[in-house]
Amino acid sequence: MFEEVEGALYRLEDLNEMLDLQSRELDHRFQLALYKEKKLIELNNFKSKYVRWKSACCSINIYFKLIFLAKLANEHTERLSQHELNQQKKLKERRETFEEAFKEDLEEYKTTGSIPSMFFTFIYFHKEKKMYVSINKINSSS
Repeated sequence: MFEEVEGALYRLEDLNEMLDLQSRELDHRFQLALYKEKKLIELNNFKSKYVRWKSACCSINIYFKLIFLAKLANEHTERLSQHELNQQKKLKERRETFEEAFKEDLEEYKTTGSIPSMFFTFIYFHKEKKMYVSINKINSSS
């Protein structure tokens, strides 16, 4: 009978150890589930921060591209206005040259009473819907 009680005590100890082991295993599984959930939340937070960061970077890139395009547009406008000013200056000089030549010919006509041995050719230039007349003297002997 002593042996039976001793065998039953060993089985009871084994059963007790098995229950402790199962209890610790259950606790560890629960801890693992909590850890997984925590890490998934961190991953989702990181992903959302990354997406926001990426969209912010895209917004910054778009912003810098817009600034660059605006700068290019300003440079183009400045160059265009400078070109137009140069063209107007050239046209003004040309007009003054032709006016001077015309006045000289007119003075010669007033003094001599005859048109010099040249004739006038009228060439019409259209610029900005305005008509400019330039007078070219062409020597009749050539």
